[in-house]
Amino acid sequence: MKHYVFVVVAGLAWLGGAKLASAGAPAWCGSAKFEANSSDVRSAASNDPGQAIAAIATALCAGGADVEPHRAEIEAARVAWSKKLAMQDADWVDAVAFASDRSHALRRTCPRRGWRR
Repeated sequence: MKHYVFVVVAGLAWLGGAKLASAGAPAWCGSAKFEANSSDVRSAASNDPGQAIAAIATALCAGGADVEPHRAEIEAARVAWSKKLAMQDADWVDAVAFASDRSHALRRTCPRRGWRR
């Protein structure tokens, strides 16, 4: 009987560890590769939507030592911006593209009300 209890406990511990290991990048990150740092963590709390969205996508897709202690805060910011901008999880794929756009070509070609060059 003790052997069975040990096997069950060991199995549950293994499953719990697998769940923690899979807490990495969300599926909407796809194959995007980012390097995040403490600046991205701070920018995720920005009031500027462009800066915050790019920083949230960068941080959540990259992970890392600077990001992991703040993952819950960054996820809370993502949820808040999703609500403000009526974004679904699938829309965060576009946020990843926005964050990946180093030349800012997307920003120049996406006209919006009040947009200036």
